[in-house]
Amino acid sequence: MGTLGALVGTGAPYPDDGHGNANTSGNRSKPHDWVMVDNDLAAHQVATKIGTQSFAAGVVFDSRVFAPLTDVPPIQASDSASSNMQHMPVVKDFVLDTVAPPP
Repeated sequence: MGTLGALVGTGAPYPDDGHGNANTSGNRSKPHDWVMVDNDLAAHQVATKIGTQSFAAGVVFDSRVFAPLTDVPPIQASDSASSNMQHMPVVKDFVLDTVAPPP
């Protein structure tokens, strides 16, 4: 992690499910999945918004704990417990300045 940390951010704050759990394994006990960016991109991070909810550090999406699911149709509560589900999605959002494309 020390070598990787020289290139991208590896420290907190970490995305979580809105209930404080940042683990991404299927049973939510291990932090297998990350979205790691360098300082240049990190400067453009914004809160991830889903419906009326806002996740400042990003979100680990688990349909078993996210509510209301009406904000993310057609997702069903059991989707994150599907057979062979091994990882939860991790989302961070960034806003980049728009620049006109070269002529």
